[in-house]
Amino acid sequence: MLDAIEHRGETFTVVRRGKAIATVTPARRSALREIREFLAANPPDDA
Repeated sequence: MLDAIEHRGETFTVVRRGKAIATVTPARRSALREIREFLAANPPDDA
């Protein structure tokens, strides 16, 4: 399943007792860049 998500961009819905409880989708490729930009703009407090 993880290979299908990573390599083919597939999305899966996790179902429990006939009810959708989660969706597993490929991570956005730009997420790491956004995290780095956020951390650079919001350094940790000294406390």
